[in-house]
Amino acid sequence: MRKKVLCLISILVVSLLMISNVAAKSVIDADGDLTVKGNYNASHFAFGNNIDNKADIDGISLNAGNNINIKGCSPYAFIAGNTISINGKVEKDLFVAGNSINIGSDAKIGRDIYIAGNDVKINV
Repeated sequence: MRKKVLCLISILVVSLLMISNVAAKSVIDADGDLTVKGNYNASHFAFGNNIDNKADIDGISLNAGNNINIKGCSPYAFIAGNTISINGKVEKDLFVAGNSINIGSDAKIGRDIYIAGNDVKINV
């Protein structure tokens, strides 16, 4: 198990090194609900209890919270939460960790999915 965790961390680090430089725009709301909309020509970081991300992001999308709903688009997505629903587009790689993970039929994943979860449903 320890080797698998170290391998996953190594893969994350190597994949981040291969990504071109982009400006980062962070949105932090540590206590409440967060709805993200619009177009971002940068990486985007969202932290909160309930996150509803409908944004088009040209960079890395990092979302962490209790309940996360992804309907937007990004080249790479890193998602960590309790209940996660993905119905958006990830052009390249998706990294997701949580208790209950649902990748819906509307989700489009361009390359690889790395999942760590208790209850995982993939409907793609």
